[in-house]
Amino acid sequence: MALTWCINKFAFWDLALWDSIRESVDHYFKENNNTGNIFPAPIWDVAKAVLRSELIAHAATLIKLAKAKKADLEARLYHLEAQHKTTGPPKVHRELQRVRGELEQLYMTDEAWKLLYVNHKYYEKGTKPTNCWHTNWDKSKREIIFQS
Repeated sequence: MALTWCINKFAFWDLALWDSIRESVDHYFKENNNTGNIFPAPIWDVAKAVLRSELIAHAATLIKLAKAKKADLEARLYHLEAQHKTTGPPKVHRELQRVRGELEQLYMTDEAWKLLYVNHKYYEKGTKPTNCWHTNWDKSKREIIFQS
């Protein structure tokens, strides 16, 4: 089975991505404006590749930023917990609660995106006969999964 690239439609909620895509596609068409020498089909195929590369780069940047924020919050949490063990002033306790809340919010957001992505991958699989829900699972298995 060949793996194909599929666009993550949740990435389009980021407005910075729209500006980045607009700039890169405009730049591509300005550079490749000699339409008299080349057929339109290859130009559009390469434009799709430019668009895909922009989406992949943006997704990688978002992942790196999220990992850096998570690492920063975990390091601050470790430092504040050590400080709270030794001294324990109320100011440190409030800061500790705030950092824990931010870290928990980050984890919850990450899990929510994963759930959305799982639904996205599942429901965009195809028509009902090709969907694994209808071909591989019988009713008893579905009931067991949703009862737990």
